[in-house]
Amino acid sequence: MQRTGDLKLIQELNRSIILRTIRHYGPISRSEIAKKNKISPTTVTAAVKELIRQGLVYEDGVGVSTGGRKPVLVRFSSDSKFIIAVAITNSSIKIAEMNLEAKVRKQKIFPVYNLTGKLVIDYLLKSIGQFLEEYSDLTKCIGISIISPGIINVDKGIIYENTKLKLKNIPI
Repeated sequence: MQRTGDLKLIQELNRSIILRTIRHYGPISRSEIAKKNKISPTTVTAAVKELIRQGLVYEDGVGVSTGGRKPVLVRFSSDSKFIIAVAITNSSIKIAEMNLEAKVRKQKIFPVYNLTGKLVIDYLLKSIGQFLEEYSDLTKCIGISIISPGIINVDKGIIYENTKLKLKNIPI
């Protein structure tokens, strides 16, 4: 017996494969996506429809026909959403807005001024808040990524130790 959780997983995997194909080969037709990945045209059509609904891809003109209807081409929409990237260094906090192709669209650098411990974390939060104040709408932001030197537990989001900034067991 097939469980619906398995079907949802397969749909997510197919959507991921299709999105990767569009990013790499776009603009590309749905039939070409199906051929390249050996996925049924119906599956591709459903996945592309969902990717368009999410704003990750868009229809971008028509291609050349090889005998029949001209194919509608789809293209990855790298500027439809963005992420905020934060890099903590021993001398500064760099905050950037990046599109879905990791292209930096806006960046600010906040010097750390020899702050350490809780003061550097307070400054980090204030700097992120200041950076985000310029946005009237954050619905297109899909996340914030923070990187830091030191011993880090990525899964729990904890800086176990950064000796230069005197950070120890800090949940970010």
